[in-house]
Amino acid sequence: MAGATRLVIGLYDGRLVPGRVVGRDFLTDLAIIKVEIEGLVPARLGSSSRLRIGETVVAIGNPLCIKGGATVSVGVVSALDRAIVPPTGETLYSLIQSDAAINPGNSGGPLVDLSGRVVGINTAVAPAAQNIGYAIAVDEAVPVAQSLIVRGGMLRPLLGFVPVTVTSSIVASFGLDAERGVLVLWVESGGLVSEAGLRDGDVITAVDVTQVYNMSDLWHALLKDGAEPVARLSVVRKATQEKILLRRPVAK
Repeated sequence: MAGATRLVIGLYDGRLVPGRVVGRDFLTDLAIIKVEIEGLVPARLGSSSRLRIGETVVAIGNPLCIKGGATVSVGVVSALDRAIVPPTGETLYSLIQSDAAINPGNSGGPLVDLSGRVVGINTAVAPAAQNIGYAIAVDEAVPVAQSLIVRGGMLRPLLGFVPVTVTSSIVASFGLDAERGVLVLWVESGGLVSEAGLRDGDVITAVDVTQVYNMSDLWHALLKDGAEPVARLSVVRKATQEKILLRRPVAK
């Protein structure tokens, strides 16, 4: 969907209707698209927290845009709470792994249980393997979707700086001494990171014992349930290693 200038939604009965993006959150790879049409029946939502390994699931989508409409593939839940780094470069967490066949065109389609309730949103496959597909758990997707509908974006706590995932081009542009992590830019006076002593140009490489490769890793580590109120950051500052204590932001 990124970069699209026009959206056309294909319905189950063959109709094509225009759609518009209400909101998008690239850290979770989710978006809300609205269509102005009546009579659509919403899918029933299940609970991904009740899934068990070995449970049968069905992936629904339109792989390869084959004529004739949507197709289904059946598999089992292979694992829960997986994390992967897709081509977007931002880690996706809390994924359901299944062996239901997923191909280009399945992304965004539902993963349902045998009662027809949505338990996940198909999102990715392991390109170097067979029968390893991933879906965003519905329990994780619903709060994001609600925020996108109400606010047009995902509400996260203010840290008081602009985080940038470190890539090879960012390393070259800023002359960084760290090859991975999150670059700290535009530190605001009086914010959490300013109080902790972070500076423009610092690169956060770990939170406590969790390695940080991108912005998604940073948020996941800072907002982890049950964590201590103060996080210990590993920071690269002009080729030196620093340890900085940061009060964890409060999730809204």
